[in-house]
Amino acid sequence: MLFNENMSLAIVKKIADRDVILWVDEEEIHLELTEEQAQDLQDFVLTQDNLLLPYNKKTKEIFPEITEKWNEQEMEELVEASKNIDLEGKKNDERK
Repeated sequence: MLFNENMSLAIVKKIADRDVILWVDEEEIHLELTEEQAQDLQDFVLTQDNLLLPYNKKTKEIFPEITEKWNEQEMEELVEASKNIDLEGKKNDERK
């Protein structure tokens, strides 16, 4: 999948039965899911070693496609991406 200005990598923060909370571009996003989408997301999370998935900001869609495992430590887009973010999703310099 190609990334452009409409696509971002989302971090899955919380999964419920039919909804998910994502962290996308320093913003928390809540998505309600169909039963099929929820099952696809659960399958995706169970097969991946991380909680990252493509997110279309324009259409507000997630793409939990299982083609290959992603290693976030080797992805150029994510190198040191979380270095300045704490577990609450705030930049470390915002807590001062």
